[in-house]
Amino acid sequence: MRDPERALPLLMQKLEELYALASSAGDRTFPLGDPFSRLVLFFFAKQNEHTSAILLLAARGLYRDAGLIARSMMEGVFQLLWTTHDPQLRAARWWEFSAVSSWRKMRKHEESGQPVDVKDREQIEEALRKSGPQFYSDSARMKIAAGRPPKDPYCRIWTGHKNYSELFDQMKGRIWRLMTYSPLSAWHHWDPEGFGEVIEWNRQTNECNYREPSARAGAEALSTAFACLTQTLAVLNQHFQLELDAKIEALKDDYSAAFAPETAESG
Repeated sequence: MRDPERALPLLMQKLEELYALASSAGDRTFPLGDPFSRLVLFFFAKQNEHTSAILLLAARGLYRDAGLIARSMMEGVFQLLWTTHDPQLRAARWWEFSAVSSWRKMRKHEESGQPVDVKDREQIEEALRKSGPQFYSDSARMKIAAGRPPKDPYCRIWTGHKNYSELFDQMKGRIWRLMTYSPLSAWHHWDPEGFGEVIEWNRQTNECNYREPSARAGAEALSTAFACLTQTLAVLNQHFQLELDAKIEALKDDYSAAFAPETAESG
């Protein structure tokens, strides 16, 4: 984006328009009878909440922290789109991964000397017996077959990918106007690279200044939020047949018309 400072007010306006449409779409009663319906609604509600937070932060000029939330929105939309390839099976898998998460939490409690309720233990172990094997990592399956089961045989995230970066690499081609993932990651993880754009060091005086967030950081956060909420709303609309296709496309076209000369897709 060549002139982020000039683009910021319009980006705010477009995201507010999208947020208004999304909020109105969510203000109704939905059936929750199947795993994918529940996942879509949960993910949509969280993306809508994230968008509200980004708008509040951006209004105060807190663009870098708005970027942290935008990064979370990206992780959510990666998972949602991955699920749409086999909706019911993968949505059930998302829910069932709670057995692995609960087991890991229980282990941490035990390792730190915290007592675990007997009934809680029984419930967690029973859920793990039923759902756990589908989450074995590839390396764990090999060790189990060789009679050397690891202490924790389960994959790190419920999709089975090694990490969210790997999931991003697989799904990035399906997300409309997505900004890059790694710059947001550096700031999120307190990486020195993330501070490189924040700290201004005068080597002659040996003084450091902490820079205010740039307009570019704000533009990236707002653009990412727009892309992620658009994609999530589109899934909600298609699954529940809300007949919002024309309104969603009109917002996308309006956004593209406003930023097409300056906005480049990356990923």
